[in-house]
Amino acid sequence: MRLPAWVLLLLIGVQIDTLYAPTFKNLRVSGKADVNGGCLHYEVYGHGAPLVFLHAGIADSRMWDRQVNYFSGKYTVVRFDTRGYGQSDAPTAPYAPAEDLYALLQFLKLDRASIVGSSIGGAQAIDMAAAHPQAVSALIVIAGSPGWLPYSNELTRRTAAIAAGAKEKGPASVVQGWLSDPMLNTARRRAPIEKKMRMFLGQNVAGILGAPFMRPPDIPLPKLSEFKVPTLIMVGDQDDAEIVQRAHLLAREIPGAKEVVIKDAGHMVNMEKPREFNRALASFLRGVK
Repeated sequence: MRLPAWVLLLLIGVQIDTLYAPTFKNLRVSGKADVNGGCLHYEVYGHGAPLVFLHAGIADSRMWDRQVNYFSGKYTVVRFDTRGYGQSDAPTAPYAPAEDLYALLQFLKLDRASIVGSSIGGAQAIDMAAAHPQAVSALIVIAGSPGWLPYSNELTRRTAAIAAGAKEKGPASVVQGWLSDPMLNTARRRAPIEKKMRMFLGQNVAGILGAPFMRPPDIPLPKLSEFKVPTLIMVGDQDDAEIVQRAHLLAREIPGAKEVVIKDAGHMVNMEKPREFNRALASFLRGVK
C-alpha cells in the first residue's frame, strides 16, 4: 500500500518542524528504537516501577503530558508514538502494535510494566496482556475494547466515513470529521482541549490513515474470563454510549477488574478530567504488587 503524496509531505513537515515536545524535569532519555522493522520514538521519565502509556488513535504520545508530570516522581514512565504517529516512522507493511510494545520493553530492558492504553491504545494493551502476560504487571484500559469484538455497524460507518473523507479531501477533512464526532462532544466544548485535539488530528493523519496496517498478535483468540492480571477499566460517562457499555462489559468479564466512570468526561478522559483520572489511576496502582 502506497501512501498518497500529500500524506508523505505532511509527515515530513511534522518530523521537521511542527512537532514540539515540552521539557519535563524527570526526563531520563528519549530516542528512536528499531523494533520489528519499524522505528518508534520513545521517552522515559523518572524512576520506580515501570508504567507505560499507549495513546489513542486520534492523538499521539503528547496526550499524556499531564500524566508524565504526575506519575514520573514515583514511577518509571514510558510513552511512545505508534507507527505513523508523532515522531515515529509511518508503517509500510502490516504490523502488530502489541509486538512493537513488547519489543520496546525489551529494548528498554524492562521485564514487566503496568500498561495504560486509551481507545485503540486500550485494545493494544489488551492484546499485550493476552500475548505476553508475563510482561504485564497491571492492565489499565481507558475507553477501549478488545480488537476481536467488532463495533456496531453505526460506529464503524462513522469512523470509516472520516477516513474516506480524509483520503478524498485531505488533512482538514479528518480534523473536522473527528471533532464533529459524538466521541469528542465534551472535548469540543472545552477550548483548550479542542485546540489540542485539532493539533493532534492535523499532525497525525499519516497514522490515522495507516490504521489498516495494524494486526492483532498471532495467538489463539483470547478469552477475557481467563485474564489473570490486575485490571482497571476507566471511561467517561459522556463518551459514546457503545464505548461506555463496552467498558461495563470488560469490567464484568475480566476477573477482579475494577471500573471507574469519570463524570462529565468524554472519550479523552485523561485530558478532559486529568485530576480525577490521575487520582483514580494512582489509587489503583498503589494496590498493584
